[in-house]
Amino acid sequence: MAIRNSLSDHEKVMLYEIVRDLTTFAIEGKQNRAGRLAYNFGEFLTFLNQHRPAIKMFRLACELDPDYATKGYLFEQAGGNLFRKGRYTAASFAYVRVLRMERVRNPSVFLLFAESQLMRGRTGSAFFWSEVGLASKAISDDERLPAFMALNHAVKILRFQTGSTRVHRKTLAARELTESSMSMSDENAIGVLEKAVTLDPMDCEIWFLLGQRLNEMGEREKTVRALFLSSVLSNGNLDNWLNLILVAFTSRVSPNHLALFLSAAGVYGYDHLAELARE
Repeated sequence: MAIRNSLSDHEKVMLYEIVRDLTTFAIEGKQNRAGRLAYNFGEFLTFLNQHRPAIKMFRLACELDPDYATKGYLFEQAGGNLFRKGRYTAASFAYVRVLRMERVRNPSVFLLFAESQLMRGRTGSAFFWSEVGLASKAISDDERLPAFMALNHAVKILRFQTGSTRVHRKTLAARELTESSMSMSDENAIGVLEKAVTLDPMDCEIWFLLGQRLNEMGEREKTVRALFLSSVLSNGNLDNWLNLILVAFTSRVSPNHLALFLSAAGVYGYDHLAELARE
């Protein structure tokens, strides 16, 4: 876990103190306090985008203090880390566990579950649970609402495109086909990339490349659609969102759609988005 060089001095002090206290409590047999620190350490690692070590810390928290195995918020955090590591099936199971634990179900968990299901190719399930989550009045207070609305719109597009409630992602074949398009003209590459996204409709990179080629051919509406799907499927990649916003703005899409793109991108960080825009 090589994260030392990426930390600020303040973060290094926090990391040292957490590890020191965790070790001390474990040695002294104070399992509950050690479990709490292991969970806090997992949260800290999540903040640093160190997802694999974070998952290990959440597991350790449950081992040190079995009471954590009954906490929905731990499994929600674990689900998020698993999702970012591309372990979509495990993430889905983590969110299901959260929903089974909670008496009053948080609608955002339905939407996080829908996102994991989408990346597994379960478009029917993703559509159903995203609709359930957005139907709740409580979701209006969630700052991630614009991103959830974008997810729901993308799910509808992909469900219609695939014509199925379940898609088997043929990632390797799609990537090989994409690679073959690199030296082609825009017109020929578009046909190849359109074939590639039928093999793996959840690959954000293929949608991004297709959007670029369509843009070169002046296909504005199709470009915006491809870049939108690329952005939603990118797990918060602000480069993808910025490309979508710039193309959408120059293509004069409806103000409502542009506002959704801006708000959804803002969920992942307005400050970073502004820095990218300046670059």
